[in-house]
Formats: sequence, structure tokens, C-alpha cells
Amino acid sequence: VMAVVFAAYLRDATFVWYAGYLVAYLGVLGLQTGYLHHPLGVHFETQGAPILGRICVLGSVLFAALFLDRFAQLARHAPRARWLLVALGAAIVVANAFVALPWDDLRDVGRAMINPLIAFGGVALLGAGIAAGIGGSRYGWIFVLGWTPLLVATTLGSLQVFGLATQIGWATDVGIGAGAFEALVLSVGLAYRSVELRRDRDRARRLADTDALTGLYNRRAWLTQAQALREVAAARTVSLLFIDVDHFKALNDRHGHEAGDEVLRGIVRCLVAGLRGEDLLGRYGGEELVVALPDCDLARAAETAERLRAAVVRQRPADAAGAGSSPWTTISIGVAGWRADERIDAALARADAAMYAAKAAGRDCVRTAP
Repeated sequence: VMAVVFAAYLRDATFVWYAGYLVAYLGVLGLQTGYLHHPLGVHFETQGAPILGRICVLGSVLFAALFLDRFAQLARHAPRARWLLVALGAAIVVANAFVALPWDDLRDVGRAMINPLIAFGGVALLGAGIAAGIGGSRYGWIFVLGWTPLLVATTLGSLQVFGLATQIGWATDVGIGAGAFEALVLSVGLAYRSVELRRDRDRARRLADTDALTGLYNRRAWLTQAQALREVAAARTVSLLFIDVDHFKALNDRHGHEAGDEVLRGIVRCLVAGLRGEDLLGRYGGEELVVALPDCDLARAAETAERLRAAVVRQRPADAAGAGSSPWTTISIGVAGWRADERIDAALARADAAMYAAKAAGRDCVRTAP
């Protein structure tokens, strides 16, 4: 049940195959211990129990192969072993199909295939796990750790189902213990895998939300975060800054795009140093940056904007003030209060208009929207 829940939550078929394997192995244990007959009261016709036992064993091998393929990433770490398991899975499907057919000859062929497949399947799974581990998959070694005692116990139990090794009276207890140990080991492995999946998805989400040049939120992510901030702070004052780097195209044309990128990163460092931890800074596009200031009215936002503008001026390299080689520039900032009932695009449009007013006033200044 836990595996099915994880499969639905993480959308990972690995847990589906693990659940299928557990169900098949439960069938094996139910037959070996007699639990299906008593107390569950399941009765079989002649030869019915051995056939079901073979099907459960083959099913456990098939689902274990499907599970190992995804769990240990065989396509990456052990591709040859993966093809071996594909052939094994196909043979198991064919054998079970033959046993279910109404023709005696084909049923005999299916039954004749079952025992060799059971014997070969467990060893093939163990070998594939070892190959994946050698190939660099930690999950391959986790599988080997859990599977080895279970392989020994299942093989012993299967021999007793077929009338062999009947003098070993503790085989059933070993099978139950090995199954419990294997389930514990693989559950730990699956738990670790789920953590890695979440970590990888969080990393991918961060990459999707982050501007590669500046490390800030990109436009889409900033809009999402700002809207969430507005909803959380509906009863609080929020102000917006719309920042544009002055003469950025000319700077790129004169010094090159690498120099322009470095100037933009330097300006971002100035802004980050001058903002509070709860302030939301993002790259809106090109040389445009935006800031959401929670708990900050229009007057304080204008003061913050002026402080940021002055900080950028102070960071200018010494020879950039004259005709030196070090590129630098200034910023123009528009400030607007974000009304509680206002759409974010409308609030940004007012801050953008104020920024253009700062441009028209000669750049390197701050203007406030009405």
C-alpha cells in the first residue's frame, strides 16, 4: 500500500513494480506456509496449488526485473544486463501464457519452461544488480544486499514445492525472514530514492525559476512570487521598484557583451546588499530589474530607491568616472505603491512609467508614480 501511494505521489513506476513484486511474493509465502488454505480458507483442485505457486514465483521474478531496471537505472549503469532481463521477462510472459492455453502440448512446454526460468531468473537478477553496482549505481548494491538472502530462501522453498530438499524443516521460516529483510532494505532504498527524486525536481524547479546570468528570479518566477506575496500580505503595504540600467546598449556596443554582463552582475550585487531579506528582487528582462518591498509605503520605497541608486554610483570603478577602460553605468528607478485591489501588471505599468520619467529627467535618478 505504501508503494502504491508513493507511485501515485511521485508518479514513478518503480514503486508500481515493487508493489507487484510484493504481491507476488506474498502469494509464494501464502502457499509455502499454508496460510492461503488456513485460516483464509482458499482451496485448490488437484495440481492447482503448484501451478499457482509457479505463477507467483515467476510473477515475483518478472516484477523484480522490472523494479530493478528502474531502481538501479540499468539502461545507464548496466545496459547489457538490462537486455538479459528483457529477454527473461519475455520468456516468463510466454511461459505463463502457454500454461493458460487450452492445448496440452503448449501447456507442457510452458510447464517445462517454468523451472529453468525460476532457477535462472533469481541468478540473473543478482548478476544484474552486481553489474549495476559495478557500473556506479548505489541502488544496484542495495538491491544485491536485499535480494541475496531472499534468492537463497526462495530457491530453497521452490525446491520443496517440487518435492526436493524436504528434509530442511526451517526453510519456510527462512523465507519469511528473508522476505522481511529484503522488504526492509528495499524500502530504505526506495525512501532514499524518493528523497533524491524530490531533490532533483526541486533543483530543476530552481533552474527553471532562476535567471542564469544574475542568479535572480526570472520574470515568470518573480511574477509568481510577487503575486503570492501580495496575497499573503493583502492587508499590508507593498511597493514596487522598476529599475533600468542606463545606456546599457551603448555599454555593450562599446565594451562588448561580456563586459555588459559583468556590469549587470555588479549592479545586482549592489542591489542585493541594499535590500532586506524579505524584499523580492528579480530580472524582468534584458537590463530591467524589479523589486517588491513588503511593509514599505511609497515614501520609504522612494528612500530605498534613492539609497540603491547612490550605492550603484559609489561602486563605480575609479577610472570609469573619466575616460578609463573600466565599464560602469548608473540606474534609473521608478517607484509605485501596489494597491491591494490592483493587478500586478497594472502596478508594474505605473512603476514602469515612473522609470521612464526618470529617464526623461536625465537618468541616474528616482521618480515616483502618482
